[in-house]
Amino acid sequence: MNNLITLVKMQLKEKLNFKRVEVSKSYVFNLILSALLVLVKFALVVVLCGAFIFVAQLFNLFNFNGAIPQSVISIILLIMLGASVFGCTIGLTKTLYYSRDNAILLTLPAVPMQIFLSKIIIFFIFELKRNLSFLVPLFLAYFFLHNYSIVYYFWMLICFVFVSMLTVSLGALLSIPGMWLANIFNQHKTLQKICLVLIVVGVVAALVYAISLIPENIDIMDQMPIIRHHMRGFVDNYAYSNPECMNPAEYKLRPVYNMTLLLLGSDNFKPFSLGESFARFGILLAIVAVLMLASVLIVRPLFYKMASKPFEYQKKQVKEGKNVPYSKKFAALVHEFRIALKTPERMYSNIGITISIPVLIFLLNKIFAVMNVREFGEFMITAFNVLIIL
Repeated sequence: MNNLITLVKMQLKEKLNFKRVEVSKSYVFNLILSALLVLVKFALVVVLCGAFIFVAQLFNLFNFNGAIPQSVISIILLIMLGASVFGCTIGLTKTLYYSRDNAILLTLPAVPMQIFLSKIIIFFIFELKRNLSFLVPLFLAYFFLHNYSIVYYFWMLICFVFVSMLTVSLGALLSIPGMWLANIFNQHKTLQKICLVLIVVGVVAALVYAISLIPENIDIMDQMPIIRHHMRGFVDNYAYSNPECMNPAEYKLRPVYNMTLLLLGSDNFKPFSLGESFARFGILLAIVAVLMLASVLIVRPLFYKMASKPFEYQKKQVKEGKNVPYSKKFAALVHEFRIALKTPERMYSNIGITISIPVLIFLLNKIFAVMNVREFGEFMITAFNVLIIL
């Protein structure tokens, strides 16, 4: 256990970029300031989520009585959990099979099981931090505006710990097909480039299409009945197999709905149901235990096999090229150009900037086209376009 705790501390220190510091007044002040900034950020997210719920209640977007249906929370939870599982899958694929520090960790006085569990614990900590950044503030705002008792707050926090375990364990299992896909893309660079181009073109086409749907005449108050009708229709058709009766038993994604009820502690704003809540909690614990056991039995041997490969003696195929001399000024330009092309982070950043600028200009002009501006306003629109380009 001590070795496991040491491994977690060591990797967590590296992930968070901690440095050895002496306890002093300046260090304590910076620590207190950082804690206050985290609390302010958390409170700001709670306020923003509460503002969204308040506006939805004010305009009766999802329900005639102004309350936010639990199906809406379930849809948001489904989107966020899907994003969490996707992020954990990519992250665990990199850290379990392709991280260069795995070979170094195996030289430490610890068994492979402890190293594997330390990797999982690190991702669990960051997943819990991610949930505390958005989902927990959303539920806090939902509880406050719907007058839930204090019991629900503590129950939700306890459940989110095990929900984070669920996403991490599921991401660990999905890291195996993720590794296969990564190997395929690494061996076929042309296929990797084609898929990247297709994804970029698809995202840009979707954004341009969404921006083009902005009407030329926007009057939110006059169009509010139409907006409410479409919002309610979307939620009902997405959530229920039969939108006319809206029976929770016919919910399309029953597991996600049950998880929502587990976090909310009750169904349809009823008092806290101890028996149903503990039954759902027991099911969640069983699923997490099965997934963690499967991860240990299936993923751990593969992790040990990949981490044990001696990367020092692996041959790298390097294409021989002619050494072309450049002048001092031109050599720096060629060097930066090659780094921009061969460094993935910089290349993706440059591609994103190149694509986002035309999309932002298109969005800005689409919004300004709705407004009735004077001649000075036309000059301001042109100035904003020039500033975005620069």
